Amino acid sequence: MKKINRVIASVPFRIIAGIGLPMLVLIGAWILYTFGNPLICVFHKLTGLYCPGCGSGRASAALLHLDFAAAFQYNFLYVLLLPFIVYYLLKQYIILVFRKDLLPMFSIDGLAAKIVLAVILVFWILRNIPVFPFSLLAP
Repeated sequence: MKKINRVIASVPFRIIAGIGLPMLVLIGAWILYTFGNPLICVFHKLTGLYCPGCGSGRASAALLHLDFAAAFQYNFLYVLLLPFIVYYLLKQYIILVFRKDLLPMFSIDGLAAKIVLAVILVFWILRNIPVFPFSLLAP
């Protein structure tokens, strides 16, 4: 474990991560923008049910095309949570590359985490009910 920490703390690793991670994000965004979402949901393929993340790839592609209505239609919960996800990943990137904690972190106590989990679970259940208005939640 100490060896892994030394590698992560090394300057060459931080330079490679500092350049490589944004390149991967840009390549992924280009693929989504150009070709759409190439991935399938294994959970949906095996069960026929929608998982909480179903439609998030198509929603990401729609957001890259600035089609917010389509993005919300594919997976509105993902679109609502995306700014928090991006903020958290950006914070971790800055810590990894620059070894400084520059961004403040929003705090989530145990109750808030349970509420977020409950919202995700309720969203998961409701989007699989094939009756209007719940069918609107399906991607």
